[in-house]
Amino acid sequence: MFTEVLMPKGSPDMETGVIIKWEKKEGAAVEKAEEIANVETDKAVVVVEAPCSGILNILAQEGEEVPVGNVIGAIYDSKDEYEKSLR
Repeated sequence: MFTEVLMPKGSPDMETGVIIKWEKKEGAAVEKAEEIANVETDKAVVVVEAPCSGILNILAQEGEEVPVGNVIGAIYDSKDEYEKSLR
């Protein structure tokens, strides 16, 4: 099982954001509320926190513009589930 990481809405008028930097690497273990990425919005840089603990799967790359609410990553419950998703 996994939990989606979504592009946050940094302001009421924001339609897209750009992934500036992933603070964690692909396949890294993350803890709930840990900073995992920085996103540039129309007004500021927003920190994206892990919604749960698990293994990070990066789906949107640094520099990529992503619509608000779209999936930018996933956090798998276990390393085994993460590895199965890569097959």
